[in-house]
Amino acid sequence: MNLQKIEQKWQSKWRQNKVFQPGTGKGKKFFFTVPYPYTSGPLHVGHGRTYCVADFVARFKRKMGYNVLWPMAFHISGTPILAISERIKNKDKKYTKLFHDYVSLYESNKKKVDKIIKSFTKPQNVADYFASVISNDFNSIGLSIDWRMKFNTGEPIYNKFIEWQYEKLMKKKAITKGDHPVTYCVNCENAVGEDDIKDGDTDKVKINEFTAIKFKLDDEYLIGSSLRPETIYGITNLWVNPDETYIKAEYKDETLIMSAEAYDKAEYQLKGIKKISEFVGKELIGKHVDTPIGTNVAVLPGEFVDPDTASGIVYSVPAHAPLDYIGLKDLQGSEQKIKKYGLKAKEVKSIKPVTIIDIEGYDKAPAIKACKELGVKRLADKDLIEQATKKVYKDEYYKGVLNDKCGEFSGLRIKEIKDQVINKLKKDDKALTFYETTRKAECRCGGKVIIAVLNNQWFIDYTSKKWKKDAHGLLTSMRIYPEKYRKQFLDVLDWLEKRPCARRRGLGTHFPFDKQWMIESLSDSTIYMSFYTIAHLIRKHKVKPKQLTPELFDYVYLGKGGVKSLAKKTKVPVNVLKKMRESFTYWYPNDQRHTAPGHIGNHLIFFIMHHVLIFPKKHWPKAMTFNEFLTGREGVKMSKSRGNVIPLIDIPRKYSADLYRLYVTSSTEIDTQADWREKEVASVKNKLKSFYNLCMAASKAKPKKKLDYIDKWIVSRFYSRLKDAKKQGEEMEVRAYAVNIFFKFLNEVNYYRNRVSVKDYNSVLRTIIPKWIIALEPIIPHLCEEINEELGSKEFVSLKKYPKIKKSMIKPGIENYEKIIINLISDINEVVELVKKEPRKITLFISHDWKYELIKKVVKSKNKRDFKKLIKEVMKVKTVKEHGKEATRIIKSLVKDVSRIPKTIIEKSRELETIVQTKDYLEKEFGAKMEVIDAENSKEKKAGQAMPGKPGILIT
Repeated sequence: MNLQKIEQKWQSKWRQNKVFQPGTGKGKKFFFTVPYPYTSGPLHVGHGRTYCVADFVARFKRKMGYNVLWPMAFHISGTPILAISERIKNKDKKYTKLFHDYVSLYESNKKKVDKIIKSFTKPQNVADYFASVISNDFNSIGLSIDWRMKFNTGEPIYNKFIEWQYEKLMKKKAITKGDHPVTYCVNCENAVGEDDIKDGDTDKVKINEFTAIKFKLDDEYLIGSSLRPETIYGITNLWVNPDETYIKAEYKDETLIMSAEAYDKAEYQLKGIKKISEFVGKELIGKHVDTPIGTNVAVLPGEFVDPDTASGIVYSVPAHAPLDYIGLKDLQGSEQKIKKYGLKAKEVKSIKPVTIIDIEGYDKAPAIKACKELGVKRLADKDLIEQATKKVYKDEYYKGVLNDKCGEFSGLRIKEIKDQVINKLKKDDKALTFYETTRKAECRCGGKVIIAVLNNQWFIDYTSKKWKKDAHGLLTSMRIYPEKYRKQFLDVLDWLEKRPCARRRGLGTHFPFDKQWMIESLSDSTIYMSFYTIAHLIRKHKVKPKQLTPELFDYVYLGKGGVKSLAKKTKVPVNVLKKMRESFTYWYPNDQRHTAPGHIGNHLIFFIMHHVLIFPKKHWPKAMTFNEFLTGREGVKMSKSRGNVIPLIDIPRKYSADLYRLYVTSSTEIDTQADWREKEVASVKNKLKSFYNLCMAASKAKPKKKLDYIDKWIVSRFYSRLKDAKKQGEEMEVRAYAVNIFFKFLNEVNYYRNRVSVKDYNSVLRTIIPKWIIALEPIIPHLCEEINEELGSKEFVSLKKYPKIKKSMIKPGIENYEKIIINLISDINEVVELVKKEPRKITLFISHDWKYELIKKVVKSKNKRDFKKLIKEVMKVKTVKEHGKEATRIIKSLVKDVSRIPKTIIEKSRELETIVQTKDYLEKEFGAKMEVIDAENSKEKKAGQAMPGKPGILIT
């Protein structure tokens, strides 16, 4: 079996026969989309998991009789591609090597690689090259994409579509202009979004709003920042890093002191701030400042203070901040430090934590209690300090009440107080706002990302109550799977406010109302799914960008205007306009959008909001589904720095598409992060080979006409699994589907092989395989096509409908009694392992008659979880009542674990008959003589332990 050759063969056939190109108006439609990839580099196996799960959906829906459209395009908007091009143009060695490595994945000729890298000085060449290789990667793993609708977000035809979208947003008064904090690259001198920031799609960068409190030092103010300004009432000192540079700056007729890094950011936030001088932090150590609450505290040395976080000065609240508490303990216990900085030992050691928040269950200051519980002893215990901080902040937020040290705010709960304290401090001119990123961040150009307050920035204002209400209604009613992500969506919707929608530079579409600006990369990717429905027609009929007027899009998408007058104005023929309108109305809405949950906080919420605002309700999206990435390799997170990333191109070269697809769909649930483990991959490959070989061996056999008992069992198991798989596919239970219809049924097929002759095995499988490969095609399409061809079928298995579930072939009784045999084999193996000797004789005891009566009564009962009611019912049976003590014990154990209760009634005579019929097989399996005894005729202890469906076992 050469998997790679088989896969290449069928990918070529699909392409030649246009298998995945649906027409409009052909039956019930299913319009399915996945976010288009950004073409700034190669994709890896983590991305591939999402696309493989998506392909499962598309292929399964075809099986269900849907006319499926799954198109794809490419995202090039924003600054990332521009940054790559500029860094290569500037001969950045690190970036040039990185992209040399990327291109070398696809090109073996060094001269060709060098030529391609040289061409990357033009941004469009970067976009075009990676769009091309990503397309090939997608094809190489067997994705059933319709490429006719392909476009990229820098094309003039797409630009016209985006301009129309923004005109609609402007008319709906969703676009505003003003001053607002944004993530900003100091190198690009541009606002940046998730796509522009390194790892911004997986490790989000948000805006933290610090309260920068003024602490008076003579005629100057030290700026101490906090995310919890309500803790000001517990201040004991200020921390300043003695080794870092600090700046004195003039702002609104006041002199402010902050770290040099803070000043660099303040220039982008505090309009008119001017640097006066700079000095080293140790010059502040030992001085005293007046606090806004009327106390006077010392400035102490804190080497742990990060000058690049907020203002670079921290006010200390050791009762409520574990880091402050450990820092204070460290200083108080170090005579060397106290002496080094000329501090008064008595003063430093007299500082005591001031508890200002009472929490039920805390008898000490919360920070002290948390540090003791977690064993935090030193500043080096960073992870433990972080854990302690999270615990304290959580408990204080949900349970904390400010005590009588907090003046007018005493008695108020923490979660209700923050804004009130901020407002008071600002009103009294004791504080200002300082914005900071939630993590250290770098733009893809290499520049530092900070928070800047931009003047006259263009925004989309999402705060409209009516708009949010409509979006809330859609999110509440639409299908979201896994369901747990619905709350995340609704939470994001609640806090969604304004978002910058334009940048000063980048690729994409010019902002239609001010051509100096470019629409940012996420803001041009909200309703592009609708463009798929007409992109191929625009190309086919050679419609020029200038003909794509707002009136044309109004007609196509909203049904507005007369087609004849529109044709006359745009010079687009009437029949073409009608085809565009027909294609859109047939395919829309987007029936299902599938992606990773990381997009919920940005792209997907905008996807919802813009559809709700622009389109009529009948064209709102219907469903959203998610899967987590494949992020690890052998238990270690994949990253470029570790060199353990598997590029998608390696799948067809080193593994195989079907192997990869089977592994990523079956290894974990879709809402769980997956891990690539070579040992497990090899195991899956062996099972794949086993499946292929057994299918090929059976393909020449003649179907068996008259089925024996065990034949009926395997056929029944197949249709039972086929039935379950259909439901699992409909419910997006992808892993359950793969495990059920491939792995579990393959195990049953292997068990069946040991029960019958080779001839019967192949003959019966020959009747199952044609249907089995149809059910497996959404997961391993290439092998299924190959087997389908070997069976003599001329029709692509990719286009065959899901097999009909023949209920008459499902035999619950046969399945249940054969399950007794399977469980019996497992039990015998356990006993053999326990006694640690090869059996010469195995005696099986079939349970006492009264136990069958007991189980029969329990199976029929509606009170399986109610011990009192159940025992009352069962004890009405005379023979059971005679064994009252033992019967009570059995009933208790069944109520405790209802999974042990058989689903159907077990007849003793049939169980006995099944075991006797299987006796020869069991003797062969274990190489021992087998004796079957009715427990009624034995006083052996093992006979008394037997239960219906679970014979007693004696090894001799």
